[in-house]
Amino acid sequence: MLEALANGFIPAAALFALPEFRTPSFSICGSFRLFGWRVGKPPLALVRTFRFWVIAAPDRGRWRALTRRRVFRRAAAGAAAAISAAGCLLTLASVGRGFRALPRFGGPVLPAFEKKEEGAIIVAVPTRVYEIDPIEDVRWADFLMQDASATLFHSPEWIQALRKTYHYPATVFTTAAPGDRLKNGVVVCRVRSWLTGRRMISLPFSDYCSPLAGSDEELACIASRIKDETRRGDEKYSEIRLISGAVHLPSEWAATGSFCLHRIDLSPPIDKVYGAFHEDCIRRKIARARREGLEYEEGSSTELLGNFYKLVVQTRKRQQIAPQPLSWFKNLLASFGDQAKIRLALHQGRPVSGILTIRYKNTMTYKYGCSDVRFHRLGPMQMLIWKAIEEAKTSGLAEFDLGRTDWSNRGLLTYKDRWGAARLRIENLRQPALPSAHVPGLSGRVAAQVFSHMPDRCLVMAGNILYRHIA
Repeated sequence: MLEALANGFIPAAALFALPEFRTPSFSICGSFRLFGWRVGKPPLALVRTFRFWVIAAPDRGRWRALTRRRVFRRAAAGAAAAISAAGCLLTLASVGRGFRALPRFGGPVLPAFEKKEEGAIIVAVPTRVYEIDPIEDVRWADFLMQDASATLFHSPEWIQALRKTYHYPATVFTTAAPGDRLKNGVVVCRVRSWLTGRRMISLPFSDYCSPLAGSDEELACIASRIKDETRRGDEKYSEIRLISGAVHLPSEWAATGSFCLHRIDLSPPIDKVYGAFHEDCIRRKIARARREGLEYEEGSSTELLGNFYKLVVQTRKRQQIAPQPLSWFKNLLASFGDQAKIRLALHQGRPVSGILTIRYKNTMTYKYGCSDVRFHRLGPMQMLIWKAIEEAKTSGLAEFDLGRTDWSNRGLLTYKDRWGAARLRIENLRQPALPSAHVPGLSGRVAAQVFSHMPDRCLVMAGNILYRHIA
C-alpha cells in the first residue's frame, strides 16, 4: 500500500497540481490518501472533498505519465515497504461503517453513488457527521440567517424555549467540522420518557422542521448517522417533520402521518390581500368587530399572558385536551423578545379572544389561538388575525403562516382556506417505520371525557405533567 505517499513523501497539493488529477472532483480536494497498489495498474486514491470522500483511479495512460515524474520516483522508493493489503483495509475502516464490496476494485466502499468522469471512476463515500449545540454554537444562528428554508422552528430561540420548559437535550447533526462554516444541518431533540418511551424528534411541538441540506448526498449521510444514534441510544424511532417535497430522505424513512399547512402570500398590495378573504366568513366578521367596538391589546406583559392563558385553558377544555404549561408561553416570550406578541380582543373590558404570533426572518407565524365561544359571533378572532397580517405587511414580511391543521378537521381547513391561504403538505417521517399513534383509541376517548369535566386547576396540572411525554 502506498499510503506513505500521502503521509509525508508526496504532499497532496503536489499531486493534485498535476494534470493527471485535474478532474472536476479532484479540483476541490482538501485531503488525500493513496492506497490499493495493483500490479501493472494504477492505484486507488482516497480523496476528501467538501462533501464526501471519493475513491478514484486515474486511467492507465495518465498513470504512466505520472510515474515518469521525478517526484513520484523519489517517493515510491521510500513507500515500497508500506505496501500492504491490510493497510488498505485499515484505511477504509477509518472512514466509516456499512461498506459493501465493489466488484471493479475488489475493495469495500460505502453505497452512496458511482459515476464516471474523464480519466477516473469515482465512488462517493459520505464524510464524517458531527454534533453541535444549536444554542451555544453561534454558527447555527448565522447559518439560519443565510438559508432561505430556515424557519422559527430551527431557531435557537425556539430550541431554548423547548429546553427550558421540557428539558429536552437538542443537537444538530452536520457534516461541517468544528470551526468550518456550516452548510447543512438537521436539528433533533432527544425525548426521554418513562411513559411514552425514548425517541429522537425533529422537532417536538413544532409544526415542521425540514432538514437543511445542500444535496441529497449530504442528507443521506446525516440521516444514516441519525439512524445509528437511534439504534445505539435504544430509542424506539427517529422522526423528522418536514414540508413534503422540500428534501428527499432515503426510502427507509416512511411517512406515518401528514398535516396541512396554510400560508398567506404577502407580496401583493394590502388591498388585494384583503380582497382574497372570504366575504361572509372573514371580511364581514372584521367589519362586525369594528362596529361592536372590540378593543385590541398587544404585548408580552405578565397581565396579558395571564389573560391569554385563561382563554387557553378554556379552549383546551372545550377541545377535551390538556393545556400547555404556562411556563411554555413564558419561555417563548422570553426567548423571542419583541418578536413574539400576545394579541387580545376585549369586549367591554373582558378578554374574549387571543392569539400568539412570532416573527422570524421574513415570516410571521400565528402559532396559538384561544377564544371564548360565546363571543365568536362578534368576529374577535378575525379581527386579531387581520391586525397581525396588517402588521406583517407593513413590516415588509413575505408570508403569514397560519400553522398546520389535521386533515380530519374539515371545519378548520375550510376556515383557513377562506383567508386566501395556499396549502402545503407536512409529512412526519419515521425510521424505523412504526405506526403513528395519532388516532386515539378507547383510552384516548376516555381521557378526552375526563379532561372535559376536570376543574381548571386539575386540567392545568395534568398538562404540566403530561406534555413533556407527548413531544
